[in-house]
Amino acid sequence: MSRILVIDDDPQVLKMTAASLEQEGHEVLQASDPKRAMETLTASPQPVDLFVVDAVLPEMSGPELVDGLLSISPTSQVLFITGLDALTITLAYGKPCETIQKPFSLRVFKDKVAGMLRVDDDDY
Repeated sequence: MSRILVIDDDPQVLKMTAASLEQEGHEVLQASDPKRAMETLTASPQPVDLFVVDAVLPEMSGPELVDGLLSISPTSQVLFITGLDALTITLAYGKPCETIQKPFSLRVFKDKVAGMLRVDDDDY
């Protein structure tokens, strides 16, 4: 079972993505803003395998938040969910990154997450 931290300021998107990941058997942590995301991660006794992060958040951008999250959990993977195009997010993040564009179907989302976690599992 993978541990996933989902960060999105839209309550409906947060609830929908978290519920869909839980249905797939993942342990899901949730945060609605960058401050709560950092608090949740630092309070977590176990590592987080994947961050699912809205690219546009209050207080700071998703890429800025991810830099902070990865400073605490450097082996975690990152998936940006965004209404922006992938190139814009890649340029903002400064390196290639995984993205899925809103609106997305839950099947596409679940498949993307499963593919990312499967790649990580293959590394062992």
